[in-house]
Amino acid sequence: MEVFYSWQSLLQTNEDRINTSSAFNSFKNNYLLIFSIMMAGDWLQGPYVYYLYSVLMVLEKEILDSYSLPVLVRDVVWNHCWISG
Repeated sequence: MEVFYSWQSLLQTNEDRINTSSAFNSFKNNYLLIFSIMMAGDWLQGPYVYYLYSVLMVLEKEILDSYSLPVLVRDVVWNHCWISG
């Protein structure tokens, strides 16, 4: 989802963009790079954490809840901030 919004912002023409300072653009690019690396790391650890939970005999419903709830909350907050901000 984040990749889609980031890509969409890169495809905007100059008429669609808000004029911002070069310092802000530099900060934004650094932020997006670090955010993308963190999200990739989180995504890559998922299967290993799932396996660990299953070995520790955690119920499958609890495992699914622990995965889906944070993702849903993050996407709702991200979309709300992106659309309204």
